[in-house]
Amino acid sequence: MKKIKKARDLIVFLIILAMFFSTSSTTILTLKVEANSGNGDPNPVLNISDGTWIDKFENTSGIEKIENLTLDPVSHGVKIDTGKYLTLYDFSSKHFSMGSAAFERDRVLTSPPLYFSEGVFGSLLTNVGLRTAWFEYEFSEDEYNNISSIDNKYASTMAKSPGHAVQHFLFKIIEPRRNVEKLYVKWQGYGENSKGKVYCWNYTSKNFDKIGAYEITSKNSEIMKIFPVKDVINHVDTDGYVHIVFETDERTRVFGETVGISTNYIGLVTEGTKYVKEGYLQSKEIHVDKSNISRWGYFVWNDYTPSDSKIVYRVYMPVEHGVAGAIKAINDKYLPGNSKGFTSPPVDLSKIPVRYTDRIILCVRGSGGGKEG
Repeated sequence: MKKIKKARDLIVFLIILAMFFSTSSTTILTLKVEANSGNGDPNPVLNISDGTWIDKFENTSGIEKIENLTLDPVSHGVKIDTGKYLTLYDFSSKHFSMGSAAFERDRVLTSPPLYFSEGVFGSLLTNVGLRTAWFEYEFSEDEYNNISSIDNKYASTMAKSPGHAVQHFLFKIIEPRRNVEKLYVKWQGYGENSKGKVYCWNYTSKNFDKIGAYEITSKNSEIMKIFPVKDVINHVDTDGYVHIVFETDERTRVFGETVGISTNYIGLVTEGTKYVKEGYLQSKEIHVDKSNISRWGYFVWNDYTPSDSKIVYRVYMPVEHGVAGAIKAINDKYLPGNSKGFTSPPVDLSKIPVRYTDRIILCVRGSGGGKEG
């Protein structure tokens, strides 16, 4: 009697656990596979007995391509490469972010100021020709131009008796606050007849924290000063706003010298860690014997993805009679949604005819910072 070979389902079973670690120094995306191949072999192989293919990422034997990722055989994972970045915010057209603004007050009675306003009421009063010590006044267009680059142009605020002069700079940063590790102010200017202090608003304590001081110098002789802002989380609000205030130490007296602040340039610099590029992982071909399979099964994963990151899964097949190593996505006719990519498991492969392809490739693309996968 002729022995009849029984066809079986092949289930491509890939468990991907994506974990994100956020620390004070780095943000890492980890793709991790946890499974048991059943034969103790660390290399991914097709298990004919149960129709599964599993890669535990103990080595690169199951990986055809890996880009911008580092394999970690200890944790059985791959990490997307990260790198340091610097972002400059100032009042030039190149580095300006919507929401940033500059204001001044010429008669402040306390040091540091007891409060700051958003300049709305001051702007209204200015429009009708009135000014008051209780509100801020936004810089004019000329003053914005004067502080946008390092040159011999200044925005000056002179105090009126019996007050201090204040310049208030509001910056809006666009990257996620959790990515910012360091924050510092770049300022070039001088004090007129008075030294002064530099403050940053603390959103937790609802007070100004001193971050530095400036000296009395003469026009065109000042040097760039750097004022670090410590404890970033308390000085950047959830919408990305940072308030920097310069204030004269002395007041203008009725029979004394007029004191003031002159700013030539100001900028805010953020430093942090971000995903350098998107990561890409491509498995080797998973090849089955057409005579020993009734259908393709499915693959699943279990992942966690922060709101500004994305992991997308797609299924490919080799290109017949094409360039060696060339692959193409399984047609949406047989795997609906494959061209767009999958973000939620499981993915049912059963509609892919074995006659259409007996070889598939699993691809994973991960990205951070809101990039598309």
